[in-house]
Amino acid sequence: MQDGSDVFSEEMLNVIDRLGMRLRNKIPFADRLTSIIDVDIPVGNEEGFEVVKPFERGIPSDPEELKAKRDFIMRGTEKTNSLINSLVSDDGKETWLNLSLLPFEGELLETEFEGDIEDMPLIVGYKFMDIIESPEF
Repeated sequence: MQDGSDVFSEEMLNVIDRLGMRLRNKIPFADRLTSIIDVDIPVGNEEGFEVVKPFERGIPSDPEELKAKRDFIMRGTEKTNSLINSLVSDDGKETWLNLSLLPFEGELLETEFEGDIEDMPLIVGYKFMDIIESPEF
């Protein structure tokens, strides 16, 4: 959905969550996915800091809770918050999903792709395109 709405709406967060799950589960050699749904945010406390996952308990439907999550993620400025304009735009209307891949090697390469490492970037790319161009997204 690219209608200019805030990515922190319940509907958009659910789309981001489904897209992230699909990428993790369907892209060969997928490793770690980072999105506003899955992000780890260090927060200072009396003992040093703790790591907070804003959507660890799921995506709330209550508008007040959604606003609190948005405010927490978007707190500060681009200079003080590394998420702004690297994971979510400063206006909250765009977000990025980062998927790291494992090396193209091992049993998966041999059993699923007959050891053909040369075509792996294309295979991964086409699978990615199939997912993001599907009617669901």
